[in-house]
Amino acid sequence: MACFSINAQDETSMKDIQAKVTAFSNQLEQDKSFEIVNVTMDLIVNDDSKSFTRYLDPSYDYTITAFGDSRIDKLTLNVNNGTSSDFEYIAESVAANPSISVKPTGYSQYEFTISKAKYYGNNTSGHFAVIIYHRTP
Repeated sequence: MACFSINAQDETSMKDIQAKVTAFSNQLEQDKSFEIVNVTMDLIVNDDSKSFTRYLDPSYDYTITAFGDSRIDKLTLNVNNGTSSDFEYIAESVAANPSISVKPTGYSQYEFTISKAKYYGNNTSGHFAVIIYHRTP
């Protein structure tokens, strides 16, 4: 899976991250063997992290891929399984575009946490996107 880099970014614009999501979504849809089940976009400031949850169906093998805008050099993506009071660690990936594969063993809730591993230059914030997708049967 190719990753896309776009460098034109107004400091407060989501255009860069939206363009990356569009390009990646188009690539998945052109392949026609993938279905996107969730796209989450948000802003990371300083050393904060953002988390969200989603139930995953054991009928599918999922891939979770994250992208940062032009202010973010590397992201950390964590995936946990369970309830909000008792999550079990599944995997972590640190990269410019971290990606994790998940094969649920049952229909259960997963937590996805994204944080910056490194900003470019003196930046202290940046937009990110997390895309969850699976192969179509």
